[in-house]
Amino acid sequence: MNKLRIKNLLSNTLDLPQEAFGGVYSVTITGNNEIQINECGNIVKYEDGELFLQLNDRILKVYGDNLTLKTYFGNSVMINGKISKIEFED
Repeated sequence: MNKLRIKNLLSNTLDLPQEAFGGVYSVTITGNNEIQINECGNIVKYEDGELFLQLNDRILKVYGDNLTLKTYFGNSVMINGKISKIEFED
């Protein structure tokens, strides 16, 4: 049984949000110019127009113009720029 399944089972059994067990990422998108990610792992790729971040079980791919890491502190990341597309890869 994997960790994510165990956290889901505990969350449902104890009637607590998954965030209480840590390791659950959240992505907040504000318009087309800001994304905030909590519980983020490593930066996989950071090139002109592409920024890929490792989350728990997948990679978040952000595409756009003038993408910058406004903040990268601990496990929290804020990305600014003209965001054209985001996608998740397993």
